[in-house]
Parts: sequence; structure tokens; C-alpha cells
Amino acid sequence: WTTLPSPYEGSFFGTLPLEGDSLLLFGLRGHLFRSDDAGESWEEIPTGT
Repeated sequence: WTTLPSPYEGSFFGTLPLEGDSLLLFGLRGHLFRSDDAGESWEEIPTGT
């Protein structure tokens, strides 16, 4: 395991690996993030919650 910079200060529930270097990261209160570079950078995905 390697510690990565976090795009969010709250709690995370988990990660979901996608194809290639893509990941989804989901957390408290509907926070959802996607990375397409193995976690080097993150984009928040609006969930409407």
C-alpha cells in the first residue's frame, strides 16, 4: 500500500477499481471521486446528495 494525497477531508467508505488506471472513491454524504491516473489526481463527481 502507498499513501496518496486525499481530495477530501472526510471519511471514505471504499474504492472501486475500474479499467486501466481508473478508480472510484466514495465517502460520507454522497462524496464520489474519480481518478484516471491511478490516484495521482482526483475529480469530484456530483451525486446530487
